[in-house]
Amino acid sequence: MSLSSVERDQIAREFEQNLQESGLTLDELGQQSGLDEDRFMRAFLMSERGSDPGDVWLIRDLLETAVKHNGGTFTPITKLNEENRRRAAGWFGIKDRR
Repeated sequence: MSLSSVERDQIAREFEQNLQESGLTLDELGQQSGLDEDRFMRAFLMSERGSDPGDVWLIRDLLETAVKHNGGTFTPITKLNEENRRRAAGWFGIKDRR
């Protein structure tokens, strides 16, 4: 799954909306991810094409869980839907980490 710069920007905005609904700080989310700070920020900001797709899905899933736990409304991540999760699993060997 190749994303355009517009699609990456959209995902970054959706991540930010969900972060606000989650009640977590960016640092707390980063800690929950278990990723080092640089790797986490690349995935969260969707700033580089070279971000690990597994990291992006991990952040998506952590945000969904945190938002639901906080009683908020999860904003769907446009390109990170269940159909694309199945495709990503085939393309990148990504396992469901939920």
